[in-house]
Amino acid sequence: MNKEKRIKRLRKGLVIGFLALYSLMTLFPFYILIIRTFVPTAHMSELHLWVPELAEFNMDSRYKNAMVFYSLDPNLFKEKMNMDPGIYINPNYTFHQIAEKYQVSEKEIKDFMKPYVAFNGWLSIFTNKNFIKSLITTIYISTVSIVVGSLLGMATGHTLAGFTKRWHLWIFNYFLLQMVISPIMVMLPQYLIITSLGLYNKHLALILLYCQGGALSTMIFTNYYATIPKEIRESVLLDGGGRMIYFRSIVFPLGKIPVTTFMIISIPHIWNNLVPGLLYLKPDNTTLQAFISNFQGTNSTNYQAIMSSLAISLIPMVIIYLIFQKYFTRGSLAGAIKG
Repeated sequence: MNKEKRIKRLRKGLVIGFLALYSLMTLFPFYILIIRTFVPTAHMSELHLWVPELAEFNMDSRYKNAMVFYSLDPNLFKEKMNMDPGIYINPNYTFHQIAEKYQVSEKEIKDFMKPYVAFNGWLSIFTNKNFIKSLITTIYISTVSIVVGSLLGMATGHTLAGFTKRWHLWIFNYFLLQMVISPIMVMLPQYLIITSLGLYNKHLALILLYCQGGALSTMIFTNYYATIPKEIRESVLLDGGGRMIYFRSIVFPLGKIPVTTFMIISIPHIWNNLVPGLLYLKPDNTTLQAFISNFQGTNSTNYQAIMSSLAISLIPMVIIYLIFQKYFTRGSLAGAIKG
């Protein structure tokens, strides 16, 4: 008896150990991402398991390069250095030359630049006026796309679930055809249609692309509504209720699980999609991922700002999953078991 208990404890310990190891392996990339938001771009190729020691600002840096790379306002720099706002600073001057010519203490320059060196990524984001705008734009497009896509998916799924004839399967397969067509193949026709409709640089263009009937929403809602007994609909019709009453009283309330499943699967795709924001929207009216790509320049790339932006973009995804994870589990198992 004691031997059996020891074996059970050993198995339980191995399972707990495996799950703990798996959890650490899953969370480790997120940890590295957070650490890299504090790693300067010059050291981004190195592996850091902890926040590196803060390096001093390089006084040999050129004025123009520093202003652009750290997204600094030249007027703010002149104000902090007690310089005349009308003074012209040669963009090719190093900060050593600026300190010598304009009688500015090198210590003052280093102290001013210290937070920009340490938190360059975060400051580049929050001091950029387009960050909040791109974040709100992405939230708006994602929310409207999910709501409209869910309503269309519920209507489509409920209708297809009621089809019984063999030729009805062709309609279902037509929706699934999107799975085998590469988005690249239809990108040019989509662009021509959107521009011809006058939807370029309008959020409605992306909403229409995301909420269109596709294979994912069709499979999720059709498979779920196929499990609803037909007798329920017949009872509603016998009681004098029409199709709209049946949809509002039965179909819509039962759509909580498939809607949540559709939302959790679709939101990462909408949230992290880069190409539509670059293709259909201008830089001052674009989505978050397109905003992040702007930190990648032709001659230089601010990897610290990119890492900070990616860390922020993950927060809404984590919150949504933690809130709706129980519905996601139910939706994944819907139709797999009965009772």
